[in-house]
Amino acid sequence: KGDVCEFKKPNAMTVEKFIAKWANANGKLISRAAANKLVSLCGDDLTRLKNEVDKICSYSSGEEVSLEDIDKLATVNLESRIFDLSDAVLAGNGEKAFQVLDLLFYQKEEPIAMLYTLSNAYIDAYRMRVASECGESEQTVASDFGYGKRTFVLDRVMRSTNRVSTEALRKSLDYLMEADLKFKSVKVNQRLYLEQLIAQLLLTAREGRR
Repeated sequence: KGDVCEFKKPNAMTVEKFIAKWANANGKLISRAAANKLVSLCGDDLTRLKNEVDKICSYSSGEEVSLEDIDKLATVNLESRIFDLSDAVLAGNGEKAFQVLDLLFYQKEEPIAMLYTLSNAYIDAYRMRVASECGESEQTVASDFGYGKRTFVLDRVMRSTNRVSTEALRKSLDYLMEADLKFKSVKVNQRLYLEQLIAQLLLTAREGRR
């Protein structure tokens, strides 16, 4: 015999309340804006957020945790870093792209996880591009593909890809799929391969400017 129980993720308001509660337990106040900033950088995993709140409160000198405290002390999660990486690539900013990639390796992120998250960012961008060309809205894409609380990523990729052609996005997805197959089928120097992949994506974005 067995029971099935669904534990849904808490909504944004509930997460904010948890953050405020943990900050109060450390003798600090935290504004709603600061709590939202923390979630945007670290994700909404409650265990990770509690550790971040405890750490930031320990180092924060004021009575209230400020946005500056969070910028200086919060450990940015993989998805946020990959957003920065994809934004830099799509903007043709090679220097920043390789700086972010180097930081990800410094943080000992798994290359396969980096590739997976980067691929998702490009998939988000391609979905929005095709939807836009077909006259569909961001809300329709969010609903059809179950983005839920992650709808904000669609707006971000729309801004970051507005100067890149649809063909360049397709070509980039081909490179990403090829990299995924290679990572899973043969032994490669994953760092070197990711650096080569970023160079290919940068060149594709630059050639596909519109």
